[in-house]
Amino acid sequence: AEKVAVLGGPQVITVTAAVRAERGVRSEKGALIYQIGDDAQSATGLKPGDVIFMVNRQRIATAEELRQIFNGAQGRAALRVYFERGGQTGYSDFYVQ
Repeated sequence: AEKVAVLGGPQVITVTAAVRAERGVRSEKGALIYQIGDDAQSATGLKPGDVIFMVNRQRIATAEELRQIFNGAQGRAALRVYFERGGQTGYSDFYVQ
């Protein structure tokens, strides 16, 4: 799957059937974090392997959708990012700088 850089930070890929099978992902759609730096992990609470499936109340289907939302959120209100990690769901609140 194509890797998409989100604000020069985490690289994410669109969840596909192949990605779901390879990674054991339950979410049918979303953006899987392929790579994320230590500083970004500390700031966001996100980790490699997390699947972002919703931001605020908007469902995320592709890595490109996530990039567009993050780009549009720069310098605005905090985002609530919902993710799947190890078969469990969680969320993290943070600002996009």
